[in-house]
Amino acid sequence: QGANAGGAMGSAIYGYNTPATMRTSRFSGNCNAVKAATGNGGTVALYGFLDGSAFTNCVWSGNYELHRDSNSQSTGGALVLSPGSASQKIDIQSCTFGYNVSQGAASASALNVRSGDVTVNNSIFWKNPHGMTSVVAYGCEIEAAGGTTVVKNSIVTSKDTVYCHGATPTALTLEGTVYTDDPSFVTSNEVFDAMYSGTSYLNPTAEWTYEKAASIDVHLLSPEKYFLNDGTVGPKTDTLSAAIDKGDESSDCSHETTPNGGRINIGAYGNTPEGSATPYGVPKGEDFTIDYPNGITRPRVSLKLGLAEGSGYTAKVIINCYQNEALIETKTFDGIPSGNTVEWLVPRCFAEGAADLTFTYEIQVAGVSPATDTKVSSVEGEPPPYAGKGGDPVKIIHVRAGADYKMNGTNWTDAFPDMKSAFDAVTDGTEEIWVSEGVAPAELALTLTQPLKVRGGFAGIENDAASRPAGARTVFDYNNISPGWTIDSSAALTIERFKFYRVKTQAIKKTGAGDLTVLDCQMCCNGQHQLVSGRALYVSGSAGESSVVVSNCVVDGNMTVDQHRGESSDHGSAFYVTSCKRLTVDETLFTSNGMQLANTSGMYSYFGYVNGSAVYANATPVTMRRTQFRANMTGNRSNGGGTVMLNGNCSGSAFTNCVFTGNYERTDGSGGVSDYGG
Repeated sequence: QGANAGGAMGSAIYGYNTPATMRTSRFSGNCNAVKAATGNGGTVALYGFLDGSAFTNCVWSGNYELHRDSNSQSTGGALVLSPGSASQKIDIQSCTFGYNVSQGAASASALNVRSGDVTVNNSIFWKNPHGMTSVVAYGCEIEAAGGTTVVKNSIVTSKDTVYCHGATPTALTLEGTVYTDDPSFVTSNEVFDAMYSGTSYLNPTAEWTYEKAASIDVHLLSPEKYFLNDGTVGPKTDTLSAAIDKGDESSDCSHETTPNGGRINIGAYGNTPEGSATPYGVPKGEDFTIDYPNGITRPRVSLKLGLAEGSGYTAKVIINCYQNEALIETKTFDGIPSGNTVEWLVPRCFAEGAADLTFTYEIQVAGVSPATDTKVSSVEGEPPPYAGKGGDPVKIIHVRAGADYKMNGTNWTDAFPDMKSAFDAVTDGTEEIWVSEGVAPAELALTLTQPLKVRGGFAGIENDAASRPAGARTVFDYNNISPGWTIDSSAALTIERFKFYRVKTQAIKKTGAGDLTVLDCQMCCNGQHQLVSGRALYVSGSAGESSVVVSNCVVDGNMTVDQHRGESSDHGSAFYVTSCKRLTVDETLFTSNGMQLANTSGMYSYFGYVNGSAVYANATPVTMRRTQFRANMTGNRSNGGGTVMLNGNCSGSAFTNCVFTGNYERTDGSGGVSDYGG
C-alpha cells in the first residue's frame, strides 16, 4: 500500500471506445490499487465511446482497492463508467453490487459514473463502504460525478449522500421505488464486517483471504427455496429477503424458480433459474387495531400479516379509510413478508367529535384469495396546534420539522419536512417559502427564475408572517459538514430570519442578475476550516442590475481558524461582493470575523492575511448606515489587510453613523509591509 503499490485500469476488464454487453457474469475477489494520476482503478473500467452498453444479471462482490497516493483518486469502484459524453446511454438491469471496498477518495466502492445517461433498474447496492473512512463528500455506493444517473426499483444501503451522491442536483436521481431494506444475502453482513477493519482506512483482516472474497454469495435467502454459488439449493432458513418480489412490476419474471410470486426479484438473479422462490402461503389478518397516539386526532392503523396455511408469502397490503361512506385516504404496502406488521399514520387529523371512521384492509397474495376485514373507529384526542393553520396554499410553501402528513407544502399540517423538497416544489404561482424552527440544514444548489421570499422564524402554527414569535430565527447548524445555499437567480430573492451556523464553506453563495435581500439573519462561524472568500455571504452579480441589501443582521465568527501564512489569503472573510449595482448594509453588526491570530498547534500565529476581514467589495458601490464593525481581525501582509476594503470602481459609496472599534491587524513577522491595512 502507498506510493509503490501496483495497479491497473480495471483489475478484471478495461475497455476503451468499445460499447460493452455483459450478461450473467460475476466479478468477485478482484484486487487493485487506485491512482487518479495514472487512471488506475476499477474492477471493470470502461472509457470513451460506450453508447449502448448494457449490464444484465451481473454480480460485483468482494472486490477490493487500496489507495496509492493522496490525489483525488476518482477512478476506483467495482464498475467505472467514463463515457466521452453525457448523452451516451448505458443500461444496468438486475445487477448486484455487494461487499465491495475502494479506498479511492473520490470514488464509489460500487458504481462510479463519471458521465453518460445511465439507467439502473432492479439492482442491489448493499454494504459497499468507503475504504477511506473519513470521506463524506462522495457516495460510497453510487458516485455520479457527471451526466445523469437514474436509479429505480432497487435497494441501497442508505439514500444519504454519504452513500449515494450526485455532484449536481440532476446528476443522480433515486426514484420512490428505491428501498433500504436488507436484501439478506447468503453471505451475511457479519461475515463481511469481519473481513475489514481500520480507523482511517478499511484494510483486510486475518479473516480476509482471496478465496473468501471470491466466494462471497449474494443469492437471496428464502424459506421456500434459494440457491448457492455452485448451483445447489441452500440449507433451510427462516429468513425472507426483502428483495424478493420487490422489482419492477413490468419486468418479466417467468424464468424464476416457482413459486415466483408473479413479480421479479431485485438483484442479479432476478428472472433467472437461480432466482429465489417466493414462499407459498394463505394470508390472514391479525391484530388489526386503530389508535390515536400522542393524544391527537390522527389515527394510526396497525395490522399483522398472519399465516392461515403454508410456509409464508409476500403480499401487497391495501388499507382504506372512509368517512360517511366516502373514501378519504388509502395506503398501499408492497412486498411485505408474512409475519410482519404494517403501520400507517393516516395523513390527516380530524376535528374533535368528527364522524366515525371506517377502516378496511386487503392482503393480496398471488394465486390465493385475499384476506379482508373492516373496523369502525371513533375519533379520539385533540387536533394538533398546526391543524388548519397556514398561509395561502397557492402562493406559500410550508416547511415544518417532522412533517409527515401529505407533504405537499400547502399548509402547516401537510408541510414538507425538508428544504430541498420545498424548493423543488416552487411553481410560477409560488411567492414565499415559510420555514419553521427545527428544520434540518440542507446543502442546496438552486436556479431561480422568479421572485421568491424565503422566511424563517415560524413556530409552524401561524396564518401570517406577522404572527411569528418576536426575534425568532430558524437555525441551520451545518456542523462543518456541508456547504450552505448556492443560488443562481435572475429574479429578486429575499432571505429572512435564519441563522446559518457552522456551514462548511459559504452560508449563502449567490450568482446571477437578480437582486438579493437578507433581513434579520445571523451568519455565524462559517467556513472556519476552509480557504474561501465570503464565508457568510458571497455574491457575484451584474453591475448594471444586481443590488444587494443586508439589514438588521449579525455577522460573527466567520474566520479561518486553522490555516496560516499565504494559505489564509482570501477576500472578504465575512462578505464578498463583486460586480453588483450596489451593496447596502443597514443596522448590522460585524464582529470577530477574519482570521484567528492566537497560536494553535500546527499554525503560525498571525501569519496570513485577509483582504477585508469583514467586507470586501469589488467594483460595487457601498452604502452602510448604522452598522458596527467590532473586533474583526486579520494579518497585515503584502497587499492584505483592512476591516472593510473597497476595490475597483466603487464610486458613490457612503458610510453614515457607522462604528469601527476594536478591530485588529498584525504583521506576519516576515518583514512584509502592506499599505492596505486599516
